[in-house]
Amino acid sequence: MQCPYCLEDFVLEKIQKEATCLNENCQRELSRLFLNGISRRNPYFSCGMVGFSNHGKTVYITTLFYMLKDIITNTWPGFTMMALDQESIRMVFERIDQLKKGLLPEATRVNFTDPCLVTKTNIAQHDTIFVAYHDIGGEVYEEMKDVEKTGKPIAKSHTLMFMISISESQYQQQYYSENNRHQGDNSGKLQIKSWQDDITRLINTYFLAAHDRLGLNPREYQNLIVVFTKADEFFDQLPPELQSYLLDGDINKYKSLNKSLLDRIRNESKMIEQWLCNQQATGFVNLCRRNFKSVNFCMVSALGQSPDGNRLQGNLRPEDPKNVLDPFILALGNHIDFREKKNFWSWIRRIV
Repeated sequence: MQCPYCLEDFVLEKIQKEATCLNENCQRELSRLFLNGISRRNPYFSCGMVGFSNHGKTVYITTLFYMLKDIITNTWPGFTMMALDQESIRMVFERIDQLKKGLLPEATRVNFTDPCLVTKTNIAQHDTIFVAYHDIGGEVYEEMKDVEKTGKPIAKSHTLMFMISISESQYQQQYYSENNRHQGDNSGKLQIKSWQDDITRLINTYFLAAHDRLGLNPREYQNLIVVFTKADEFFDQLPPELQSYLLDGDINKYKSLNKSLLDRIRNESKMIEQWLCNQQATGFVNLCRRNFKSVNFCMVSALGQSPDGNRLQGNLRPEDPKNVLDPFILALGNHIDFREKKNFWSWIRRIV
C-alpha cells in the first residue's frame, strides 16, 4: 500500500490508529475515509501528470475535474466525486469555479507537490475507488538536479499521464529556428528538428531522470498514457479517421461506463499509435513501449476552442470538450476489472 502523498509503501495495520504516514519526510495526516475504504479492499491508484510549459496540462486537468464533478453525474447513475482533504477541496472547487467564469487556470508551479486525493463512487461494478492525482510542472524533469527534490511522487505513481502538445512542439521548432538564425548557434537553445524529435526528447528525459536520479524502473510498475493535448489546433493535419475520432469524442461518447467503452478507447489508442508510426514517430512509440509496463495513446481537446489569452470565448458547454475522459478511463482500465459481476441467480434463471 502507498501513502497517497509521498507514495512510500506502508503497512495498513500500523498506521490505522494514528492515521498518519510514518515516513519522517512526510508524516501527513491520512483521511480515515481513505484508510477505511482501503481496508475494505476498495481499489486505489496514484496518477502522476506531467506536462511541459504551454502544453495544456493544467487546463486539461481542470476540465477533467469539471466533467467528473458537474457533468458526467447526469450520465453515469449514482456517480459522485469527492475530495478527501482540504487542499484537494480547494484545488477542485477553485479550479472549476474559475473555468465556469471563463478564466483559464494558471500553469502549475514547479514546486507544486500536494496531490489531489479524491474518491469516486459507482465505477463499473465497484462501489468506491480512490485516486491520488499528482500534478507537477514538467520543468522538474528538464533539470536533473530538481528531480530528486520534487519529481519522485510522479515517478513512483502507478499511472503516468504524459501531456504533450504537437502544436506547441511545432511552435517551439519554429521559435528555435528563428532564434538560431538571428543569434547563431551559440544561443544555447536546443535544436528542434521536428515535433517527433521533441516528444521523443521529453519522454527520454523523464525516463532517464526516473532511472538514474531516483533509481526507479518504470517498466516494472508504471502504466504510461500519452495524452496529445490541444488536438483542435492540429485537426487539419490528421487523417479522416482521427478527425472523426475527435468529432465523436463529446459527452455522448460516455453514455455508459463499461467494458465496451474501454475496448473502444483502447482500439482508438491503437489507431493513434499507427498514425504516429506513419508520421515517422516510430522511435517515440518504441521508446515508450520499451520503458513502461503498458502504453496507451489518446488525443484530447479540453476546451474545443482556442482561448483568447487566459479567457474562453463564451461559456464552456458540456459538448465542447473532446475525449477528455479517455485518459481517466484508460487509467481505470489499468487498475480495475471492467467485467460485469456474475450474478448467481441471474445465471440460474438464464439456464432455467
